[in-house]
Amino acid sequence: MIMLGGRRFVFVGLPPMGCLPIARTLVGTGSDRCVETLNQLATSFNSKLVQLLSFINYQRQIRTSYIDTYTAIHDATVDPKTFGMHHFPF
Repeated sequence: MIMLGGRRFVFVGLPPMGCLPIARTLVGTGSDRCVETLNQLATSFNSKLVQLLSFINYQRQIRTSYIDTYTAIHDATVDPKTFGMHHFPF
């Protein structure tokens, strides 16, 4: 992308993978608990991505931005009422 003239890039971090409905269903934790091992993998990946972006930002004329989806989705999953959402049992 840089060779084609790209100078500004946006990177989106992984969400809390263990809180996704498919992860809860496949692992069988139920609708009230996240799969912590998957969340740990996502946070590990995100921290390494942020480190890489810090290194890339030292390059001349290259700028990166990071969007932290993990925190927003995790907070909304843990306490949905804070965000105006309600838990509907199925």
